[in-house]
Amino acid sequence: DQAFTSAQKDLPDLIMLDIVMPGTDGFNAIKKFKNSKSLNHIPIIFSSAIDSIEAKTKAFSYGAVDYISKPIQAEELVARIRIHESLSSTKKKLERFNQELEHLVTLKTEELEKANEDIRKLNIQLKKENYILQREVNNHLQDDILGESDEMKYLFHRINQVSATDSSVLLLGETGTGKDLVAHAIHQKSQRSDTHLIKLNCASLPDQLIESELFGHEKGAFTGAAKSRQGRFELAHKATLFLDEIGEIPLEMQVKLLRVIQDGELERLGSNKVIKVDVRIIAATNRDLEVMVNDGRFRKDLWYRLNVFQISLPPLRDRLSDIPVLVNHFIVKIGRQVGKHFELVEDSFMAEMMNYDWPGNVRELEHVIERAMIVSAPPVLKSDQMLAKSSGQKSEIPHVTSLAEAQREHILNALDNSNWIIDGPKGAAKILDCHPNTLRYRMKKLKIFRPHH
Repeated sequence: DQAFTSAQKDLPDLIMLDIVMPGTDGFNAIKKFKNSKSLNHIPIIFSSAIDSIEAKTKAFSYGAVDYISKPIQAEELVARIRIHESLSSTKKKLERFNQELEHLVTLKTEELEKANEDIRKLNIQLKKENYILQREVNNHLQDDILGESDEMKYLFHRINQVSATDSSVLLLGETGTGKDLVAHAIHQKSQRSDTHLIKLNCASLPDQLIESELFGHEKGAFTGAAKSRQGRFELAHKATLFLDEIGEIPLEMQVKLLRVIQDGELERLGSNKVIKVDVRIIAATNRDLEVMVNDGRFRKDLWYRLNVFQISLPPLRDRLSDIPVLVNHFIVKIGRQVGKHFELVEDSFMAEMMNYDWPGNVRELEHVIERAMIVSAPPVLKSDQMLAKSSGQKSEIPHVTSLAEAQREHILNALDNSNWIIDGPKGAAKILDCHPNTLRYRMKKLKIFRPHH
């Protein structure tokens, strides 16, 4: 008991026991030491005159680290004690190292858990910001493409369906329905939204310039090609290319366009070098491409490539319930430009707009509102009577049987209203919201000539 108490107080580096001792034996003593939490780590050596295998086995089974038979040789005893002291010291170092390692692991685990928690919070914040951004994108879409009718809700649905893909989209709709806005909305909601939407109006260029605009050219490829130039496909690499008025592309150019869309490869005009491109195509037209295919004016294989996902834009006459929303939008938008603020729309003017069939669609409505705001005095917006005149003139127009005839009649009306003046602020090009050269090209294509009096 005295030795046990002394050991608890001094915590020796090593304990030696004999099997035969006064008051107890070594086996009982070692059990007592090993049952003590404060002493069970101390190495114990037996030293005894009992040299039997049974005694040694029993001693080792109780936790002894060595067994020295008497008579003891001093040199052997010192050597064994040193070995066990060294082992004990190494064990303590390992225990300290393990403790330090466990502490370090604990700290790093806590840091990792904190980092994971920070990441989790950031992910939650990112999801919230993405949700807010998505709502802002949708709101922006709603701001640009306005409407609450069932036709417009379905249009929004179709835009959301295809935007996240890389599929080609074909937009069908009359002039002025907002095909360019829909193309922009699809691009902004796509995986390519961090790039620019590259646009090309295929009807605004002469046939000989379309190839250069689409595929680019090398220096000296033709007269006037003073330097090399990238085409729209190269500019739209990893982005989106919007080909408006796709039905106006000449047949011979449709073959080259098909190859680029199909193979993702092009050659600049004046070069044999193959350039790889990754471009998403959004095409638009106000023409009936299926009829053109049947008539041999548009390639069937190109039609299939473009017509992966088709979106039809409703004309304004099919969604007249959206006119009040559009009118309010244009009053605010144009009001900033003309410096006028209108609070009310005259009932008779609204009735005129609701009863008109809008051959020029939303674009025509915007121009009607702009003219009315110029001639009206705030706060009530009144009609400039041009809409009533257009409606009266329209009643005398023969039944239109094709899109080409409708375009021809619309251009003729604009030319009549402008006294056949094309350029300038009062010209037909301004009324039709197009470039004068584009109007001249369309007049030539539709065989519109100024009458001789």
